[in-house]
Amino acid sequence: MSWVINIILHVGIGDEDLLEKVNEYFGRKETLGFVSLDDEKLPKGWCGGTKFLEACLAIGAFNHLDLQEFLQHLKTINWAEPEAVQLILMDQEDYKFRIIGLFPDAQASYEQKHY
Repeated sequence: MSWVINIILHVGIGDEDLLEKVNEYFGRKETLGFVSLDDEKLPKGWCGGTKFLEACLAIGAFNHLDLQEFLQHLKTINWAEPEAVQLILMDQEDYKFRIIGLFPDAQASYEQKHY
């Protein structure tokens, strides 16, 4: 029986090249990792609307993902913009998405300076 979690990963523009580091977690598990919505294999502008996305997003659906272990992996990455790292996820039996900010202290500091 499967237990699927759907995840959208958001990172800052300075960290869009770190997707390979994120996917190292899945290399150990022999699972395909996240795919950027801006991946060159996808058609340009495929996702709808009248403009291109202006956010660094990657998506994936994973079976039996150990979320706590994955979050720990993400925290080992040297992010240039840790305040921007977010997971938007919906677990198998959830009825809506929830957001996890990985570095709340960095986010709070950013918000103090900019709001």
